[in-house]
Amino acid sequence: MKLDPLSTNSMQLSDLQAICSEANLRAACLHLGKKFKVLRNPNFVDAQVEKARKRLSSPNFRLRKTVLKRIPKGDGTERPIHGFEINDRVVFRAVHQVLWPRLEPDIVAAIAFCTYKAGGYHPLRGVALAHKSVSEARKTGQLYVLKTDIKGFYNKISRSQMLVILSQLLGASDATRLIPALLDVPIPMQADLSLDERELMQDGLPQGSSTSPLFACLYLREFDLWLAGLEVPAIRYVDDLVIMFPSLTACLVAKEEIQSRLNDLALDLNHNPQKTRIVAPHKDLCFLGSRVTPNGHIRPTMESWARLDNKIRAVAKKIGAESDDESARCSAKVVASWMNARRHYHFTVRDYRKIRTFISDAYMGPFIDERRNLKICNAVWSYLHSAIGHNQKALRCLQMVSRELL
Repeated sequence: MKLDPLSTNSMQLSDLQAICSEANLRAACLHLGKKFKVLRNPNFVDAQVEKARKRLSSPNFRLRKTVLKRIPKGDGTERPIHGFEINDRVVFRAVHQVLWPRLEPDIVAAIAFCTYKAGGYHPLRGVALAHKSVSEARKTGQLYVLKTDIKGFYNKISRSQMLVILSQLLGASDATRLIPALLDVPIPMQADLSLDERELMQDGLPQGSSTSPLFACLYLREFDLWLAGLEVPAIRYVDDLVIMFPSLTACLVAKEEIQSRLNDLALDLNHNPQKTRIVAPHKDLCFLGSRVTPNGHIRPTMESWARLDNKIRAVAKKIGAESDDESARCSAKVVASWMNARRHYHFTVRDYRKIRTFISDAYMGPFIDERRNLKICNAVWSYLHSAIGHNQKALRCLQMVSRELL
């Protein structure tokens, strides 16, 4: 299968030479330029390419200082993310582009549904396919589901074990010289860093590095091979796990074995009952932001519906600062984005009625009478027809709800 041209070592250089090559470093800057505007400046890119080349070629290569960024999570907690200097980001991306085609084939694709790049050894994966796999498995019979996740996965990965695994997989590659330095991430030195955060960052893989998702997936390679050997439906997406068994007893036995095998990797299950639990065959399963029913239908969770409602209301609040038509267009964009991200879900006409109610309620107010409210709702609905017209099932549902309002 054809590999990504940015990742292909067409000149048959050594791995380290390919990483340090001008073409690879410029490709890294081009990719990062989608997010960082400064990397769209040709002069700045020239300087970064030369700087990264010199650093990577040096036997004393080390990562520079980092800062800690705290990203809010859906459950109210915060996810610690490393903030790297631009040149370190170029370095990580350059390494990823060369090592990905070498290491990606070692991922256990039957278990790991983390997203792979197009054109790789394995077919594309992702959240949608993970949902569909769970859906198909639930349709096959009365299966008990062991749902769990790995506690603090990225931060708990042992750097020493990661180094051993990568060295074995890379073999004689001269890129192995860079691995210890890429894993030795400096602890952020900012004043507001708590003792717990400082301790947490003593080990593990940095979230915010281009190489970490690939390395983390490979860290669980032996674990994934064991899961595949169980010959039961099993899906892993990063640190989230779903394994299905014909009996409750089999689930309980497997849970203990999983805990033991993760302990060998210096990892642990998350024992929070909301994170680790056994779902009976007749109960809904919440997984990766979706709700999979016993008959395999993929549905939005209550939290997902609430987020959509809040986003529509946030747009509607700006009604005085922009025209009704522009507000309707923005609301339609919010709804279309939410639905397109869930185009593999099983939506019904009732769901579209619910969305219509969200829109109508959001535009209720002292300065909006019933007639104006209806006009705005119809405008949102009209824009939605254009935004999701490629989805024939969604279009039919929109049309049915539209006829009900005539």
